[in-house]
Amino acid sequence: MYRRCHNQVPGESIREEVLAEKIPVCNVCCDRPVEQGEEKPILKPDIVFFGEKLVNAFFDNVNADIENADLMIVMGTSLKVAPVARLPSLLDAKVPRILINREVVGSSSQRFDVELLGNCDEVVKALMDRLDDSREDAERDESKIFSREGTNRFVFRGMQDLVNYGDEMKAPKEEEATVE
Repeated sequence: MYRRCHNQVPGESIREEVLAEKIPVCNVCCDRPVEQGEEKPILKPDIVFFGEKLVNAFFDNVNADIENADLMIVMGTSLKVAPVARLPSLLDAKVPRILINREVVGSSSQRFDVELLGNCDEVVKALMDRLDDSREDAERDESKIFSREGTNRFVFRGMQDLVNYGDEMKAPKEEEATVE
């Protein structure tokens, strides 16, 4: 979306530009010359970047969303920036919370019923594979996908030595190291 004219385009229409590491510009505004001191009509993803103000719709809807939630999935976050960081603790205690993240986050009041630790893309793909019974090529041996730690924490492949458990990184044990 371009902020000035609010032109929105489907992501697929700018995919090739993004993959070619070109900055996509607004096709409505780019036909006119850019005046001195004016910013180029660069398209911005329809997300809120760190330091940007949340849209009014967030504040208008947050209370109703919290009251009507039957599940919360938290993905790819440090949960350190307010007001979003407080959302998990505002939910009713009986609403399940799932964390999909590279690290354990949140305070003691922000418990997660399930923690799926790993790269978000890989965790979601593994979940999709497991839910798709029609896929014969999907990996079914859970030990090749994740290891289980306790009753609610699952650490996905390749992450066992890298997962951050809050204040410190879990380092590989010396006896686990191998030289090839």
